[in-house]
Amino acid sequence: MIKQNDSRLHAKIQAYGCNFLAHLAIARHDWLAEEVDHVYHLALQQGIIDANCTVRQPQELLALVGTPLRQLGGVVIANGACWGAKENDAKIRYRIARWKQRDSQHQHFTLWNRNGEYYDPYDADQANYKLEKLQLLGLQFYG
Repeated sequence: MIKQNDSRLHAKIQAYGCNFLAHLAIARHDWLAEEVDHVYHLALQQGIIDANCTVRQPQELLALVGTPLRQLGGVVIANGACWGAKENDAKIRYRIARWKQRDSQHQHFTLWNRNGEYYDPYDADQANYKLEKLQLLGLQFYG
């Protein structure tokens, strides 16, 4: 799967695209840079994401990329607030984890399946800095 710091991607995806790319990875794993950019522009035009790749409408993004999977619920770790399906629900196939980064005001998102971390959109080997996951902030459940 393509990484967010791939130089062929739109600059906003490179800077802020981890959650956007994690959603795309739910649908398939062989995205080309041109396809990711095309989905970015379509989703932006339709108000599904904002210019900084914030996913505003996850259900619509998943539908746009052709997967029947949908967001089933989630949990905020700090206060335990949860909605929809519980974390141990058998229908859940993927989790998108939201992380606080060490030494950064930004957050980072990774995709997990039942066996553990499945896709990290960030490629530390290509970057000029190391991204360190400091604290799990929340999970979104998809199935």
